[in-house]
Amino acid sequence: MKKEIIHNVKRLANVVWSSELNEKNKVDAHNMLVVSKITYSFGIINWTENELDEIDRMIRKCLANNRCLSIHSNINRLYLSRQQGGKGLLNVHHLHNRTITTLVGYVFNGNSEHAKLIKKFWMNKKMGTLLKKAEDVIGKIGLNIAFTENGVMKDSELLDHSKLGNIMKKEYQKYYASWTKNALHGKVLTRCIEGGIDIRESFRWLNTARLRGDAVSTLFAIQEQAIPTRVIKKRIWKNNILSSEYCRMCDKSLETVSHVISGCTVLANTYYKARHDNMLKVIYYYLLFKLGFEEKWHAWYEVNIIEPVKSNEVCSIYWDYPLQTNNFQRFNKPDIVIIYKQQDKISLIEGSVPWDENIASKQIEKRNKYKELSIELKNIHRKKICTISEVVIGSTGLLDESIKKSLKPLCDNSKDVRRIMDYCQKAVILGTVRICRQLFDSAM
Repeated sequence: MKKEIIHNVKRLANVVWSSELNEKNKVDAHNMLVVSKITYSFGIINWTENELDEIDRMIRKCLANNRCLSIHSNINRLYLSRQQGGKGLLNVHHLHNRTITTLVGYVFNGNSEHAKLIKKFWMNKKMGTLLKKAEDVIGKIGLNIAFTENGVMKDSELLDHSKLGNIMKKEYQKYYASWTKNALHGKVLTRCIEGGIDIRESFRWLNTARLRGDAVSTLFAIQEQAIPTRVIKKRIWKNNILSSEYCRMCDKSLETVSHVISGCTVLANTYYKARHDNMLKVIYYYLLFKLGFEEKWHAWYEVNIIEPVKSNEVCSIYWDYPLQTNNFQRFNKPDIVIIYKQQDKISLIEGSVPWDENIASKQIEKRNKYKELSIELKNIHRKKICTISEVVIGSTGLLDESIKKSLKPLCDNSKDVRRIMDYCQKAVILGTVRICRQLFDSAM
């Protein structure tokens, strides 16, 4: 029976993870269809811990074979919720323990005839393996519980079914702790905590972006610094064949993850600029729609050629266009400029996609960079207000808590702010994944 169940789990897992579904739908299908093939046997078939761990390993191997898990990524992250930055997979071993303990707790606290009959049946078997297993599992989470032959629990309070469920949920905290304590894999969370990053918003793309499984696994590997750069291969993976640790593109700096993703001078005018422009196209096309230039809000990947200057009766809008000023301005080319004709204001929009640790410093840099230009434009066009909106998103999709304030003056409502954040984040993530694939796809 066990062999048949394991065979069905493996077969269904291969069907789900090799399908054309996006990554989130694959996880949902796995949790509903694949895991259910074994959960119905919990409490009926005696599964050992080694067998349950082997099933979890089999599932992870299936993910890796279908490019939905990098072989060097953190395993604990798979079982965290997507709001915490994990993949949201159900762990079979943990699910088994939770099912057994809640079942035993329900029976021993139940007053129904069915509960009494089950309790009597278990006791007639003289402390069967199910009760022993429940004692071991409950003992591991810090509760001293034992079952007597009379059908009662000794040396403990009466086990509450709902309370036990909440206690077992806390077991997932060990996955989070293991991830954060890892010196290399846990750096993404360290950057979030120390840099004022909004963790919930930064990982929102896991539920909204609808990316493919290989794109998600690649970005996870980038965040955990588990991609095969020369520094990581030589210093972490101990590959002594490599003669140089310097970047294969520019040969000027060490080939670290941060250098490859956002610091290489050779990639700056090609891949970095394309990623930067795609992020800003989301805002630009929204503004064209909002200000009456277009009949619909085009997606950032639909239009390739952008007119540098557009004008109507409402405003003039500039895309990456040098502005004329009375006095010399070193920085006179913001990404997007809106000069309103019927309102007494000007809007400057400047975007950036730095390495995650540099988000805060880049915001300050962009704000100070165009202060003089904003004063000059107010004097030239005789406007009272000139706002500067810094749209800064980390190269792995991390969002600062202030990005909503930057986008709010540009949007009609909070719903539009949310959509712009989601689309900008997705554009940045896909750009980063594209860079990584161009350099390391054959080695990942």
